[in-house]
Amino acid sequence: MSGAAVERDLFLALPDQAFDRPSWHGTNLRGSLRRLDPAAPLAVFAEPAGKGRFTVREWVTGIAAHDLYHAGQVQLLKRLAAPAAETGA
Repeated sequence: MSGAAVERDLFLALPDQAFDRPSWHGTNLRGSLRRLDPAAPLAVFAEPAGKGRFTVREWVTGIAAHDLYHAGQVQLLKRLAAPAAETGA
């Protein structure tokens, strides 16, 4: 498998890992979204909860970005550790 194919597969796996896989830090992305009402008008998600507060849309985007960032870190650490484990170093 080429390096580009490996990178593509990793990129495609990260959102899935962040969404519904167990996470060591607490609630994963699916758990964070559980209480959102999909029947609510989209405008509700764009309104801040109060003065100086984030909107639901900003929270969801931030949570997703945070989870993806850490999933990428885990994958990088696995990749860096793999050669050492294979060579017995």
